[in-house]
Amino acid sequence: MEDFNSKDRIIPVFGISRRRFPVIIQIVFLLMMLFLGMFILSSVRIVYSMPYIDIDVVTANNMITNGSYPDLIILDVRTQGEYDVGHLENSILIPVTELESRIDEIAQYKDTEIIVYCRTGVRSAQASSILDSYNFTKVFNVIGGITAWESSNYPIIPEFPSWIILPLFLVITFMGIIIRKRIGNSVG
Repeated sequence: MEDFNSKDRIIPVFGISRRRFPVIIQIVFLLMMLFLGMFILSSVRIVYSMPYIDIDVVTANNMITNGSYPDLIILDVRTQGEYDVGHLENSILIPVTELESRIDEIAQYKDTEIIVYCRTGVRSAQASSILDSYNFTKVFNVIGGITAWESSNYPIIPEFPSWIILPLFLVITFMGIIIRKRIGNSVG
């Protein structure tokens, strides 16, 4: 068996000693591999959409009101209870915890501007990342969420839960009956 000294390094690709594989051929081989790798990588088309964009409430309000985005989607990713207290007009409610399982509901808007908001901006950032991972291309995360929106005195739509409508109706009716009796008693 032949001893190899430091000049007889093995070329890992072929297992040939350096003495039998001249340096110039090694360089040519490495350059060919480099160019082949570059050629292969240049023919691969990598599609990557721009990540979501953080916007402030002024920008969000302008996008909603200026008419430049006729197909704009407003996505509320809070809970049903938070939505019922108040939400942006024409917003779609999909809680962030349900977004991935309900992604098909908004899949048709992959190339449409989507404003995403929550209470303070944390859940909307998570939701925006989820939308990015599903190749939504025009996602805008509202920094500060509906809290910043309300602080800027922009309008919200209060939503009364359906369970409150009947009791509210009964209270108003009962108050009307009491007022009529008092007015009737004081007149007569």
